[in-house]
Amino acid sequence: FKSTLETCSSIGDAAEVAIVELEQVAGTDKLTGAWNRRRIEECVRSEMDRLNRYDQPLSLLVVDIDHFKAINDQHGHGAGDQVLQAVTALLQSRLRGTDALARWGGEEFVVVCPNTGRSAAALLAERLRGQIASAEFPLIGQLTVSIGAAECSPGDAWEDWFQRADEAL
Repeated sequence: FKSTLETCSSIGDAAEVAIVELEQVAGTDKLTGAWNRRRIEECVRSEMDRLNRYDQPLSLLVVDIDHFKAINDQHGHGAGDQVLQAVTALLQSRLRGTDALARWGGEEFVVVCPNTGRSAAALLAERLRGQIASAEFPLIGQLTVSIGAAECSPGDAWEDWFQRADEAL
């Protein structure tokens, strides 16, 4: 009986580990390791609930790599993939632990910034923009990004808030 319980326990532990791993894979962009749309949208719902409950500021950055198609066309998709990975690493290393980074699609990223008002988000956006512009990227040299910032207001719909940040690009 004891060995049966131990076996069940180890199967249960293995199942828990497998579930955690599956959730990680399901919420992560395979190429960059950043969160994917599904996971960032879960985060956004939680942060918007927090904003509505506690009235803490919440901002969003939309980051777009400028002229990304030209990078793929001139240097190949492998170089484009390396740029996406390098930009992800640079962004991730410059964000606070409470910020959330996701690859939104293609060459576009989203950063959710809890406890951050519009002016602080704009300062962060400018700092990130400058750091990326001054970085050297393998195979292509330098590149630029455009960043739009928007603060969420209580009662905002996610789509409207995202649209404001996207338009600010």
